[in-house]
Amino acid sequence: MTVYYEYELEYMYDEMLDECFGMVEVAGMKYDTSTVLKNVDEVAYRCGFNDWMDSEGWSETKDGKGYYNRNEEGEEEEDFSQYKREPEIFGGER
Repeated sequence: MTVYYEYELEYMYDEMLDECFGMVEVAGMKYDTSTVLKNVDEVAYRCGFNDWMDSEGWSETKDGKGYYNRNEEGEEEEDFSQYKREPEIFGGER
């Protein structure tokens, strides 16, 4: 299992933002989208980063010192089959 630090994942997220949205022009100056978003609306940047981490399969390690990818080949996925149950019928039987 490869473990990454948060700053490495932020770099990956920034690359994704910059590739998808390109450069932003402000008062005739051009900036990377990730730089503008991080500096103008840090909350939106963090929310987007957390959503990206979830969608890409990143999880925090048990010791809280790094992140691993749940989708990485060779990783065991959690078995949620024990939680499956039959749908409940509301309103009783007919």
